[in-house]
Amino acid sequence: MESFNFNESCFFTGHRMIANNEIPDIMHMTEKLCIKLIEEYGVKHFISGAAMGYDMLAANIVLNLKKQYPLIMLHLYLPCRNQSQQWKPAYKAEWDKLIKLADEKKYIYDGNYVDGCMQLRNTEMVNDAYYGIAFCKRNTGGTYDTIKKAVQNKRFICILPSQQTFGVMTA
Repeated sequence: MESFNFNESCFFTGHRMIANNEIPDIMHMTEKLCIKLIEEYGVKHFISGAAMGYDMLAANIVLNLKKQYPLIMLHLYLPCRNQSQQWKPAYKAEWDKLIKLADEKKYIYDGNYVDGCMQLRNTEMVNDAYYGIAFCKRNTGGTYDTIKKAVQNKRFICILPSQQTFGVMTA
């Protein structure tokens, strides 16, 4: 795994389920935030946990932005080797595509799923990036816990759809 500058890195976290009518706005806001981070704050590394829902949506936005910003990289922090094993075929195919197109893949647990591997993945994403973009609409679950961890660790994080922010943007 390539080491990269913590201040040039952004992680994504979010719910697995996004209402169809919310997807266009969430995509637009995420892309706009990524462009701001790239152009104004020098972010080059984007970290996704490659889970269904927001993680995959954000990863695809980064892949699309690579056409305009070829120096940015997509890093997948995968909780385990069989992350997508129980998924429906369409989600599994999307996961396989991301695995092939990502610049780097990091398996947090180099085996099959074990209790705690998802939380450990989330902790590593927060540890490795100063910036975060989250899609969160409730105050329970893994996304909310990751946001709390980011705030406790003084990361800058923007929460969609409200666009509420915590922390300080640095250059």
